[in-house]
Amino acid sequence: MLLFLEISLTIAAWKNGWGARALLPIAGAFLVAFLGGGAIGASGGSVTDGRVLGFLCDLSAVIVLGVMSRKSPTSEETSVSLIHSGEKDQLTNCSTVSGD
Repeated sequence: MLLFLEISLTIAAWKNGWGARALLPIAGAFLVAFLGGGAIGASGGSVTDGRVLGFLCDLSAVIVLGVMSRKSPTSEETSVSLIHSGEKDQLTNCSTVSGD
């Protein structure tokens, strides 16, 4: 059930403008759970400790994906591209003025 929620939130975040960055929470949760489970197993820990770690990783991924699906990425990239295009227009205008 939690996997279905993660996949749904990832699709929503992807469509909300996050693109491939929407896959990072699931990948990070998987990596932490895998390494943590390996460490628990290597130290002789119990399986239930691994389940708790896996649940916490999934829960954190769901929370992050929920936030990502509700909010679009910052418009910093858009403003930077607008600034660059504005500078290009200013440079083009300056060159045409100085060329006269």
